[in-house]
Amino acid sequence: MIPPEEQEHFRRARRLYEQGRPAEALVLLDDLDRRLPNLADVLYARAVCIHALGREYEANLLCNKLSHLHGDARARRLQALWRARRLDAANAGVGKGGGTPGPLDWETDALGKAVTMDGGEEEGDAAGEHANNTAWVGLSPPAGAFPVRGSRPNDPEIIQRLLGGLAGRDAVNALYELCERVGEADLPMLHEMLRRHRSRRVREGLVRLLGYIGSPESVGPLSETLLQDTHVFARVRAAEALGRMHTEEALSALEQAIREDGASRVRADALVAYHRIAGADRFAQFASKLEAKGNGETARVLSWLLGPLSGHGTEPAAIAPGRIRYGYVSGTLYGVYLPPGEIAEGPPGVLVVIHDYMALPESVEPLMEQFRADAASHGMAIIAPYFDHPTFPNFGMLNIGLQRTRADLRLFEILDAVSRNTPLRLDRFMLYEHGPARGFVNWFALAYPKRVERAVVCLPRRFAPMNEEFPFPFGLRPSPLAPELGRPSAELFLGVPLLLLAAKKGSETTTQELEQFQAALATRMAVRDMPLRVHLEVLATANEVRVEGLERARAFLFGEE
Repeated sequence: MIPPEEQEHFRRARRLYEQGRPAEALVLLDDLDRRLPNLADVLYARAVCIHALGREYEANLLCNKLSHLHGDARARRLQALWRARRLDAANAGVGKGGGTPGPLDWETDALGKAVTMDGGEEEGDAAGEHANNTAWVGLSPPAGAFPVRGSRPNDPEIIQRLLGGLAGRDAVNALYELCERVGEADLPMLHEMLRRHRSRRVREGLVRLLGYIGSPESVGPLSETLLQDTHVFARVRAAEALGRMHTEEALSALEQAIREDGASRVRADALVAYHRIAGADRFAQFASKLEAKGNGETARVLSWLLGPLSGHGTEPAAIAPGRIRYGYVSGTLYGVYLPPGEIAEGPPGVLVVIHDYMALPESVEPLMEQFRADAASHGMAIIAPYFDHPTFPNFGMLNIGLQRTRADLRLFEILDAVSRNTPLRLDRFMLYEHGPARGFVNWFALAYPKRVERAVVCLPRRFAPMNEEFPFPFGLRPSPLAPELGRPSAELFLGVPLLLLAAKKGSETTTQELEQFQAALATRMAVRDMPLRVHLEVLATANEVRVEGLERARAFLFGEE
């Protein structure tokens, strides 16, 4: 909300915009943003003005920022409106007519209220005098759906005109919009554009679009792109798309790319795609004929695919006390350590350690070694899953929202596998996440607070949100992608003994999320009868956290202070 003393400044900017002077309005809004950074209403108004000046990519970035920082639904509606206007323009170009876009000063919601950019509301006829209702026709349906107006799904002429008139990121954004509008009937036109379009960004976007459609007819054009396209990222996306399509017809092109492509990134992604299609045994036969090429990305991926992702040796034959052993569950590597000596009372507790987001498989054992002495002295076991990037690209947020294995469910699989060979108590356990952390422990504690005994996160890049308006993992509402989690509870989360060791100086996004999390904790503390058990310690720099973090984590986890 804009402070009262600044609202006149904001209203002046809006009047300038309505008079057709967006550049002058933007000067006032930029000045306001410098004094009061990242206010939702100011971000929204700046995006509107910047788009009016023809800087569409910057405007979309501001909308993304508005959505990320504030979860503001206006950002999504604004981007949907811009896409609709672009399609309307394409329609008008082939004689089908389109809505005339007026100045966008505020939006009309489904209840017929005009919601102004400064957050106020006007009722009834007065609102109708100002709101640009025609610009939002079809963009405020129930249940949060935002369909795009414009062409019918299979209209090649419109799609060609749309993509032909755009370039770079604008064309890629248009392609993403078309994902739910095109089908197999459009494939010949899309294949031809993939072969001939001059923009490498458009070709890259077309590859993603064809991977989304997933038709076997696209294997040939995607294989041509993998082997012949001049731009490395178009070839990378082609390898990814072929892997997702899971057809053996793609194997010959992937083999050729693995052997001949000059870019290590392309070879690495082609290896992953080949493994996904061929399976572990056939991939091992193929890989045995390859020449090792140094220690670069291709060599690391090849080593990983032949090792942890091979799926061989699902469980260690025996887990001897006092030693670190390794096993695999569904191809996911994990380390396990049992304390030596006799167990005096009941089964030993468990500490689950999570690697940092840049870790390689070989870093699992050094991380376990950091807590080995503490675990031995307290009679505790250590379990260390390794969430590899090909399988768990977003393991910090539990992989929710991706069409891949969930990281939280894989952890439970590992715990079940370990319980079959050990006397461990696995209903509740402690967690430690090494920094720089993706935030796995944050989200896990929010989703499963009753299973977390104590937990520490060092240098989280993301912070668990406590927003009631958005589904988990972006908020506290039930997630349609993870229905078994139900409704996460902020109150239960705040009752988990959790220590977050953060740094004051970090990336812009991390710093903003840290400030929001601090404010949310302060708000909850003011209305909560019981004291919070979530502790946030903010040190000056990331290096200080690295130097002091391990000792603080030990003290917090093992009760030495």
